[in-house]
Amino acid sequence: MNPTLNLEIALQESQLALPLEVSMMPEVEPMGRWARVVHQMMYESNPWMMLKLHEEGRLIEHLNDQGEELSGQVLKLAKEWRLQNPLPRTAQHLERTVWLNQAKSYATELQLNNLSQKIVSLRDQYQGTAVH
Repeated sequence: MNPTLNLEIALQESQLALPLEVSMMPEVEPMGRWARVVHQMMYESNPWMMLKLHEEGRLIEHLNDQGEELSGQVLKLAKEWRLQNPLPRTAQHLERTVWLNQAKSYATELQLNNLSQKIVSLRDQYQGTAVH
């Protein structure tokens, strides 16, 4: 059987096996955007880690910590983008708004890609040590 298909089946089985309080956490709703993004990405890509953190009682703490860390990194990336792409002093309001939105978009996309790679890497590490 195809290894990719095996992984997809294992992911779906793990998602279905997660307790409802882990997959549908009402505690996630008031959390910051990045904590919710981490929760969603973990659910989609690494439910094993999610379950392990829940069993250890550290899932909410992990989501909050990751959310705060990622928010700070996004702000830093947006600032770096603005420094590398300076806006002319003569820029009007609309041009400045577009420039700021470009910085935010760049930082967000970069951070989403980094987070996705990190979660998949952690999943692959877990899969490498799991008993098949």
